[in-house]
Amino acid sequence: LINRAFNKLRIIVMNKQDERMYNKLKKYWKLLLKNSCELSSNKEKRGKMFEYKYLSEEDIVKILISCDKELEETYELYQSFLITIKERKFKKFKEIVEDNYHKFKNLIKTSIRTFKKYLEYIENSLNYEYSNGRLEGINRKIKVLKYISYGYGSFVNFRKRILICAII
Repeated sequence: LINRAFNKLRIIVMNKQDERMYNKLKKYWKLLLKNSCELSSNKEKRGKMFEYKYLSEEDIVKILISCDKELEETYELYQSFLITIKERKFKKFKEIVEDNYHKFKNLIKTSIRTFKKYLEYIENSLNYEYSNGRLEGINRKIKVLKYISYGYGSFVNFRKRILICAII
């Protein structure tokens, strides 16, 4: 949710910029969405966009977010959310939500409001290791089988097909 909101803000900021910064924000959008812990610090030669300078991914992100104050603040908030979720620290997550509830506007505020609304469920997902991913995968396989077979006349045959194909 916060990822999409930040990306929409990037597009809004990108459309306000001059052509050079517009092209940089458009080309390197994946770096802005990447977790800051995973950004490379190796300096590589960059093309025309950066006057053929040797820059790391971290340097590029700093240049990109420095073009707009709101983008920079939102980037820091986005990264703090990513880090707290990765480290599974609910108390820190809750602090970030409460501290920044009135600070931001528009897209990010909507995301923070949603986080605040579903804080109890977020706490459960961060505190416990359980996931319903496997169950959702099995359900998807069953739905695909149902779609492919155009329906079965007999439920018993349909059940047998599911057990043969999906559960193995």
